[in-house]
Amino acid sequence: MTNEQMIKIIQKAVDKYGEKQLDIAQEELAELIQAISKYKRASTPDEIAKARNNVIEELADVCIMVKQICFLLDFNRDDLITNMMKYKLRRLDQRMENE
Repeated sequence: MTNEQMIKIIQKAVDKYGEKQLDIAQEELAELIQAISKYKRASTPDEIAKARNNVIEELADVCIMVKQICFLLDFNRDDLITNMMKYKLRRLDQRMENE
């Protein structure tokens, strides 16, 4: 699947479901939190592998939902998010330098 095809499906979901997707985004974020908790508790190689795959799956769901939120709230301009990420990363870097 190409990026263009993925974007089309994301836009289609936003057009069809609208702000209901914000509720779904919250659910997906909660599922990611749960998957990370299970990963941290996993102790055997089998449990770790299973938990890791679950984190990957939930991360994919969250990434899709984040993109839908961007479309829904009209944050489609990459520079809005990118500029905020740069600001946050600079702050993080400064904090690490000061530790």
